[in-house]
Amino acid sequence: MTPSCLIVPLNVTALAVNKDVRTKEKFWRWMVDFKDREPRHSPESPPGNTTEVGGDDDWFVGTHLHWEIPAALARARVDLSAASGPGQPKPGAVTFPLVPNRWLVLRHQYTGDGTKLGTAGWVVHSDYLSDEEGTNPYLVRNGGKPRVTRIGRSVELDKWRDPGDQPFLSVVGAGLPTFASYQPYNQDVFSLQDHFAGDSTKESYRLSYLVVGWHSRDIDEPLTDANLRALLAFRGESPEKMTDSQRFAAGLAALGWTDAELFRSPGAASTSVPRWTSAGNQRGISRRTSPT
Repeated sequence: MTPSCLIVPLNVTALAVNKDVRTKEKFWRWMVDFKDREPRHSPESPPGNTTEVGGDDDWFVGTHLHWEIPAALARARVDLSAASGPGQPKPGAVTFPLVPNRWLVLRHQYTGDGTKLGTAGWVVHSDYLSDEEGTNPYLVRNGGKPRVTRIGRSVELDKWRDPGDQPFLSVVGAGLPTFASYQPYNQDVFSLQDHFAGDSTKESYRLSYLVVGWHSRDIDEPLTDANLRALLAFRGESPEKMTDSQRFAAGLAALGWTDAELFRSPGAASTSVPRWTSAGNQRGISRRTSPT
């Protein structure tokens, strides 16, 4: 039986910051600056030009989650045979696939003996653009002219309504190779700060987080027939000569998401192409309520 959804593992890391960590440790963070830069100069700060956080910065308290984009969506393509035209990349242009632009983050809180205390949830709207409400500096190009704005937001789960905007986000963001891997560049894009500071009624407790990502439009998913055909053709294979099952198995192998044998089995439906999601968790973060 062919599954209805393919789950791709996701690496999730966490930094827990309480009052002691905030006051006793120093954190230095580089931030991008798309303003006040000469043309063709990097928006990244030069070495040594950093911002210190911690000390009396209460906003830094909480759990900082950061997740790694699956490697298959971090590989660029350079197609020298691409036909140029309106809305199409020029021959030889470097392009990256679209990444998931919606992320569900759930927090589960437990006592030391495993009793569940509560759950909270957010949706990270990765490609949200707003000059006032976006989280990180970002650069967009409207008709070829760059414009500085801000990107990313997180919304409490019960307040989330998908606006159905046009996806555009890739692993390099506005053109920074470190955009997805360096957390200060991608807050509320590929990371989330849970400001939960502790439960004053509990001396100690444990937190666990689940992160699940998906594309807001079905047509952007890497497992659609059109996207699999384009990937296999780019690799020099002949997707038009394959059956649906063969094409899907070959696409999984190209993405590095195998067990492809599952889709070569005699019982696999030849026309059923499952959806995908990327999921990971961070479990058992021990926290102790700081004395006031």
